Amino acid sequence: MAYKFNPAFQSDDEAVSNFIVRQPELAETLTILRGETAAPRVILVAPRGAGKTTLCRRVLAEIRTDETLHALWQPIFLGEESYTVTTPGEFFLECLFYLADDVGDASLKALHREAVAISDETILLQRCLEILHDVATAIGKRLLVVVENFHMLLNDQIGGDRSTLLTALADETLFGVLATSVAQSSDESSGRPLEGYRMLPLRPLTLEECHVLWASLTTHDVPRARIRPLQILTGGSPRLIHILADFMRTPSLGDLMENLNQLIDQNTEYFKSQLDMLPAVERKVFAALLDAWDPSTAKQIAEAARVNVNTASAMLGRLSDRGSVIKEQGRGRSALYYAAERLFNIYYLMRRRSHPSSRVRALVAFMTEYYDRDELVATTAKLVDEACRFEPAKRADYHWAFDAILMGQPETVRARILAQTPADFLQSLRQDGLPAEVAPSLIEAEFDESDGDAAVDRLLREAHDALESDDTDRAKALLADAAAISPSNPMPFIQLAFTHLQLHEHEESVLAAERVVEQEPDNPGTHSMYGLMLSFADQTEKAEAAFNRALEIDPGCAPAILHLARLRDRNDDEDGALYLYRRAAALGELTDDATAHFARILMRQDKEDEAEAVLRQALEDHSDRSEARHLLASLLSGTGRAPEAIMLLRDVAEHGDDWMAWADLGAFLSAEGKFAEARAALDRSIATGADSPVIYRMLATAMRNLGEPFEAIAKLVDAMLEKHADDAWAWIAAGDIYSASRQRDRAEKAYRHATTLEDGEPAWVRLARLLMEKSASDAEAESALRKAVEAVLESGACGPMREVAELLVHHGDDDDALELLNGALAANEDCYCSLVLQGDIAARRHNEDGAREHFEAALALNEIGVSALTGLARISAPSEAQALIGRAMEADPDNPKCLLARAQLTDRELQFRIEDGSEALKRDPDLTEARLFLAPLEAKRGDIRAAIAHLGAALPELETRRELIPSFVDTSLELARAGLSNELSALLESEEGRTVEPLSIALKLDRGETPAVAKEIREVALDILDQLHANER
Repeated sequence: MAYKFNPAFQSDDEAVSNFIVRQPELAETLTILRGETAAPRVILVAPRGAGKTTLCRRVLAEIRTDETLHALWQPIFLGEESYTVTTPGEFFLECLFYLADDVGDASLKALHREAVAISDETILLQRCLEILHDVATAIGKRLLVVVENFHMLLNDQIGGDRSTLLTALADETLFGVLATSVAQSSDESSGRPLEGYRMLPLRPLTLEECHVLWASLTTHDVPRARIRPLQILTGGSPRLIHILADFMRTPSLGDLMENLNQLIDQNTEYFKSQLDMLPAVERKVFAALLDAWDPSTAKQIAEAARVNVNTASAMLGRLSDRGSVIKEQGRGRSALYYAAERLFNIYYLMRRRSHPSSRVRALVAFMTEYYDRDELVATTAKLVDEACRFEPAKRADYHWAFDAILMGQPETVRARILAQTPADFLQSLRQDGLPAEVAPSLIEAEFDESDGDAAVDRLLREAHDALESDDTDRAKALLADAAAISPSNPMPFIQLAFTHLQLHEHEESVLAAERVVEQEPDNPGTHSMYGLMLSFADQTEKAEAAFNRALEIDPGCAPAILHLARLRDRNDDEDGALYLYRRAAALGELTDDATAHFARILMRQDKEDEAEAVLRQALEDHSDRSEARHLLASLLSGTGRAPEAIMLLRDVAEHGDDWMAWADLGAFLSAEGKFAEARAALDRSIATGADSPVIYRMLATAMRNLGEPFEAIAKLVDAMLEKHADDAWAWIAAGDIYSASRQRDRAEKAYRHATTLEDGEPAWVRLARLLMEKSASDAEAESALRKAVEAVLESGACGPMREVAELLVHHGDDDDALELLNGALAANEDCYCSLVLQGDIAARRHNEDGAREHFEAALALNEIGVSALTGLARISAPSEAQALIGRAMEADPDNPKCLLARAQLTDRELQFRIEDGSEALKRDPDLTEARLFLAPLEAKRGDIRAAIAHLGAALPELETRRELIPSFVDTSLELARAGLSNELSALLESEEGRTVEPLSIALKLDRGETPAVAKEIREVALDILDQLHANER
């Protein structure tokens, strides 16, 4: 069903209920008509489709229902089709016709018929004005003439007699005027706006207005971040938003194109005349801008129009001056230009360019930005289903839309779309001649009707449904059946390859990809896919051969270039990888991920300037590339240009209105300690539709650092949980926020609720940690820990196992932790973190041989792993330790663990050791090990207050990090030997001191006191006392 475009035909009730936006403009117009400000003559100025007629119709409804306005005005609505009016007399004759029709008065209709018979223009004008004056006097109201396209009527239809018409309408005792115009109507002789008329521009809808209108039309209150692509596609045009909403309700490319064609047909003469009146060079530049669609720089338009930049700038300036083009500030010093009327872009692409890719390009850009992946897959299926109702020759728009959708998606989404697509459509797609390099994931294949396409199609759909339901065994069986039915059809094998890949069944994925290559040996896409499967299977030599074969067939095959670059980087061939990334950049085929990899290699080779140039170019071409943005900010910060990084992130956020961009800025500002600015940025992220509980957690952290009351933070948590009531991770985030605010009872409730929700198992780890912090009963903490262990064992993932093992270490359960770490290494023998943690446990147990074995195994996986290097340094001789720490510092000179390890080298001067330790603590305030290291050094140089402060800050951490208790005791004994026994005792009298009660008792015993304590505590205290005086013996 095509969307109906004429709001003039709405009833009053419809005009009121359908009027969603433009409320300020409505209010201003009604204020003027009430006689409260200017003369009652208003011209609504806006491009076509901006809502001028809708606003006029809403004003008429208000006049009929508002007592004050109804008593003042009798409206006369001329509409858009008054093309027969060419004189002032005919204009008022038209007014008389509509007035008679509206009031339904027979005598007035008779007077109209009488006037129609008058042929003399002067007599006609005088007679019509007399009748209208008599009517106004009789009803006691003035006449409000509502006339559309006023500029056209004045300039093109009435022309030389326009002043006569304007003089008659200037009689405020008889007339008011509400007119519409697509241009600033002006006095022809002076070029100035019409005297006595209030020009009221209708600007493109803001993001918020688009959001409100979209929610009303679709009944979907989607996050504001998803509205931004809608605003970009429609240019804030209400009419285009209506058309797009119709498409979203019932996705039909045919109806959408019909609607757009209707709209263009209605305005073709207008658009054509606008283009024809431009000088040749100016028209050429404007056409290039229309074809570009997106806001563009003068340089980009110059290249497209094949003129120099100065000429393009001058022509764009002229177009901007006359209102055809909008100029706004871009990033840096470059200005951006775009057509003032989005409909003009659509007209040009649909009428001036016959290629279907131009017609669907913008729609696909919107779809891929607006939909999430599941919605995109489902909508693509609907479009394909619609396409299959037409004969293949009439599917061009569908083919190009399908291909454009595939081109921008990751492999997993492409595979899902291809798996559900009928063979008939893929065959017509291939016959339409789409090049493989446009969507390399689409493996062109020869289809034979005798191969059983219908059966294959059914099996592929069933397999897709099975995968959606996580029934992978059934999916693989169905795909195998499809392959057996149609052995020459590559689609079942393609889907099989990706299915096995997702399940980490690499040998099977390679075998399936081999079958595709056998069927399509001359297709570069098949070889690229085969290389990808081989790469994941660690068959690197064969993978490289497959990628090279793809490039022999097509040197511009982008996936092969990028996959091969990643492979060479993985094999330590950085120069080979750089060559390929530069090749991809020259082809314009660098993805966001590839750009980041390219830049990281350059940074590793100390080519920061080139890396920065690569990242900046990527962001100039595609401002939404988050990986490039993150890395550039990191590079700037790492080279002492944090303010520049902040400026970059803020610029992206302010120009894009994307919640992720504001979140990135907030996170960076938080890391820089600029919490007030971070709070503002994170507030904007949430206001623009932040859809992740992580953002709320970051905002809560900023608020806490600013000293805001807990009540404000609690309100933030309530808002998050209201929005994400069924999201386990939202409840986990709530628990984290409460825990950080020392609201442990609330945190416990949040974590416990999270464990009852789907995907809430990670909450058990947090709950166990919390119960340890609360000093809950050992039974409670133990129970939560066991649940956490069960959850991670069930997941089979090494990361969560290692996390729970670390928690067991903090709980003092090294034996149980080792058992879990063994499980983590069984799940993933290359788990670096698990090996390091095993080394730490062995080192604490003074098992230096075992610790060395684990640390060296970790370094075999990551030779620059800082934790393994510094861990091994702690148990090594000074010369070896210095070399290991040197490697760690070279790998990551800003890592606080590296600085602490260097500080612990005993052959360095005291001041340098304290400086390194202090810097480590500054970079990581939670690095309790640094405090325990610094305390005796500060005492040694005479700063008693600093020494006790470090120990006091470390004390509360022992409850949750019990593995540090031996280090805390050793450090305390050093301070006691330095004569600080009384200060230590005062410190340990606090509530947190009960964690190390035997230490407190030992100090009292040393002073000759006889505290009454349990026998087991006294025995431990005596052991500590023995350690205190061991050196004396």
